Amino acid sequence: MRFDEASVLVTGASSGIGEALALALAGRGARLTLAGRREARLLRLAEETGRAGARLPRIVTGDLTAPGEAERTVAAAISAWGRLDVVVNNAGVSAYGEEASLDLADYRRVMEVNYFAPVRLTLAALPHLTARGSGLVVNVASLAALHGVPYLGAYGASKAALANFSQALRAELRGTGVRVLMVYPNYTDTELFDRETTTGTARRPSVRRIPARRVAEAVARAAESNRDELVLTLTGRAMQRAHGLAPALLDRVLGAMAGRLRETPAGERRRTS
Repeated sequence: MRFDEASVLVTGASSGIGEALALALAGRGARLTLAGRREARLLRLAEETGRAGARLPRIVTGDLTAPGEAERTVAAAISAWGRLDVVVNNAGVSAYGEEASLDLADYRRVMEVNYFAPVRLTLAALPHLTARGSGLVVNVASLAALHGVPYLGAYGASKAALANFSQALRAELRGTGVRVLMVYPNYTDTELFDRETTTGTARRPSVRRIPARRVAEAVARAAESNRDELVLTLTGRAMQRAHGLAPALLDRVLGAMAGRLRETPAGERRRTS
């Protein structure tokens, strides 16, 4: 597909992948609707997209987990541009720690933001997309959706639910002109980690995080080439293959990793919840 003059709604646009994707699509001539909770951030981003050559975006602030917010956000995009062509469900939250150390409220919060909010927004947008006979839904998941990752059970479950929903929806939409692109990023340099719920004593692995702009460019190219799925990084593709071909081996590797992340390096004090 071409983004030139396409009406694109991006959630979680105030930082990270959403912000970078807004800038990437602005450079491609998209007409943007930017949704998020932090209005000041969105207004600054709107100025940047203008410098990238796009028309001034429509800004929508609110909590997409609240009743009626999905419908209001879709209506704002259509009001601004006369139509809606692309929906990018990118907003997300995380929780990290031993599964038994998380409260049920933590699981529910992650599921509300990462699964139910994208489902609500997609369902609100679908009648407009199918009526036009064209369109694209982009759902940003995670490598943790491909196979359970230690200490990311709540986050991974929410993203796996989103992936399963997306795959079923893609099959149901065949022949309508509306496509679904699933994106599975690896560790990305965003504010997600600064704002996540952390419990227990397990450490985050020390890994190199991908710049958000690289992920955004890869997503834009995948959409332009009409791909159905995008698994980012060699590690991600290796994990995808291992999940299908050698799941027991992958479980052993992840089990060993879980043990290492429970250990306290010399000179480091254990965190407490």
